Amino acid sequence: MRDIKFKGKRKDNGEWVYGSYIHCEIDGDSIKPFDSLIQYDVIPETVEVIGNIHDNPEILDGEDKSWQKRLKS
Repeated sequence: MRDIKFKGKRKDNGEWVYGSYIHCEIDGDSIKPFDSLIQYDVIPETVEVIGNIHDNPEILDGEDKSWQKRLKS
């Protein structure tokens, strides 16, 4: 099983959040960090796949992102 990690900017404060992506037609998009019980609403246009969490280093804002693929809805 592949563990895919996503990132997106939170709606409430604009900070990046990393974890599992959740898409809900009613409540909107959110990301739940792997180590948390809380999920955060995110701006859909900022959601990106950042890869397999076992094979790729964590990508932080400002690092080279040329290999990333935009999540297309």
